[in-house]
Amino acid sequence: MAIKSIQTKSLIIYRLGLCILLFVFFGSLPAAFSRPIEKKWHKSDSYVAIAEIVDSLVREKFLYKSLLEERWLPFTKTMKLEARSASAMRELSENINQSLGRLKTSHCRFLTEDDEAFYFLRSLFQVVDKDSQPYFCGFATGGYGRKQGTVSYVLNGGPAAKVGLLAGDQILTVDGNSSWSYKNLVNQTGRAIIVSIKRESLRKTLSIVPVKTDLYELYLQALEKSFTIYERFAGERRVKIGYVHIFAGGSATKEPLEDLLMNHELDALVLDLRQGYGGANTTDLDCVFRSKKFHPDLEYRGRDGQTKKRSFCFDKPIVTLIDSETTSGKELLAYVLKGSKRSVLVGEQTAGSAVAGRLFDSANLKAISSEINTSSEFQTALRSEFQKTERAGVPSSRMQPFALYLAVSTCTIGGVSLEGVGVKPDLEIRNPLKSKEVYQRQLDSALEQAVNAVLAP
Repeated sequence: MAIKSIQTKSLIIYRLGLCILLFVFFGSLPAAFSRPIEKKWHKSDSYVAIAEIVDSLVREKFLYKSLLEERWLPFTKTMKLEARSASAMRELSENINQSLGRLKTSHCRFLTEDDEAFYFLRSLFQVVDKDSQPYFCGFATGGYGRKQGTVSYVLNGGPAAKVGLLAGDQILTVDGNSSWSYKNLVNQTGRAIIVSIKRESLRKTLSIVPVKTDLYELYLQALEKSFTIYERFAGERRVKIGYVHIFAGGSATKEPLEDLLMNHELDALVLDLRQGYGGANTTDLDCVFRSKKFHPDLEYRGRDGQTKKRSFCFDKPIVTLIDSETTSGKELLAYVLKGSKRSVLVGEQTAGSAVAGRLFDSANLKAISSEINTSSEFQTALRSEFQKTERAGVPSSRMQPFALYLAVSTCTIGGVSLEGVGVKPDLEIRNPLKSKEVYQRQLDSALEQAVNAVLAP
């Protein structure tokens, strides 16, 4: 009887415990089901978010709203599907740029760390402060029909120029990597970068030690380092011709250019506007348009009788080199030089890329997100991520850096638009294959034209 009583109590305790467990389990189910499931963030989500940001910016900021219906909106769905299936930023960039190409307007380009223009435009528009700039080698590759990996130009005085890299060299590997991009030529430490090149039939290995600098500053330094004085003889007369290459324009070029022209005794100038970037304004060349009537020379004389003159005008003949890579603001310079008959133009018709662009950079996406209207779940997630970022300009850890350079306004000079038109040379020397030999022949012809201008009555 005692045993049966104990068994009965044990059974009651067991059943009571089971009821408690079931109550706890089923009682917790509503809370479990009501709790939101956190969405796992995949790389493809990031790429789709970027594509949607680009889509929103184009819809709201692109210059020609009338073109969107025909050239943009029908293709955005495909662009986003391709973004989801992209395996890397490089593939995403190719897909987005294919869509931007349909707009058939200059200054429309999606950029990543694989592109030299990404770093240059960041520098030009001062998106990143100078102290956080990485180390650069000072050259560019590709562009305008060149084979991928072909050096298009080397900045005078830069690290690459110092070790003998030349335009036309084919880069085979960077630090042993054959699938390199510009990102591999930039680093944060300043360590030497080993570049294997092919030059005609020869193969060479170069060790380039990059420098920590603002990239636009490197372009400005190249202007000064490019300055050369060529001497040519015409009969018994020795003609001194200055040469300077403006790789990128802007107000910062004005002072160094004036110093070069004012501090050297020259008979003429060859102004090279080929390759590089635009960024120029017609005031950059003020000194070549000034008249001594309004800007007379100054003369200083010390107690020792020695004199020093200061001129503010360069009134000697000018010959300007242009080509299909002369773009944007530098086309405005070419147009003014030709229209005013201040210079003879030698080379090829310019690019016809003459609208105004704005850079939308991932470093400023917090600000950009406030300019675009969308209910995308991905952009909502991105905005939430940006809010967690304490410092403005620090990109989300889930996003790889990118930028959209977009045409946002027209640009005319004297009422004339150069977009899609460009500027034609007075003496045409075409170079469709971007041959080094033709590039040099253009310079030789410009020097000859300068001599003729000096000797002209």
